[in-house]
Amino acid sequence: MDELGDPVVRADATVAGKTVQALTQPVPQQLIFHFTDGSSLVLAHTSTGLNLYFASGAPPAPAEDMPHGHLPASPSFTALQGQYLAFIHTYTLLHGVPPAEADLLPFFGVSPPVVHQHLRHLLAKGLLERTPGRPRSLRVALPVHEIPVLLPRGTA
Repeated sequence: MDELGDPVVRADATVAGKTVQALTQPVPQQLIFHFTDGSSLVLAHTSTGLNLYFASGAPPAPAEDMPHGHLPASPSFTALQGQYLAFIHTYTLLHGVPPAEADLLPFFGVSPPVVHQHLRHLLAKGLLERTPGRPRSLRVALPVHEIPVLLPRGTA
């Protein structure tokens, strides 16, 4: 922290012996350390305390190589679909329960039918799972390292 209390990350910073490439904060309760080897360390503040998990994967591409700062999407889903998956995953980590469809509305700024249609497509592709008749049962059906990083609201 600097004198004003703002976080400071130097370009040559290391965490657990790994060199930090970038530090992102997609939501106020989450910090993600992106390392040069492509792995990430996620620190999330949830209702149950601090959660820490490690994910490996391809290194993030430089922001200047991506349109509007979007992260590259897996071939099996679009960038926007990846943000729906990332939101569901992050919401579940932060709140201890999956989101209701209504919880996605303010983040994505869309109507209930639009959210419902996106979720139907993700369910049909097998990227999401849901228990029929059970509320708040959405679950991302991908390994954690394949779930994209949640980008700040309005950038997807």
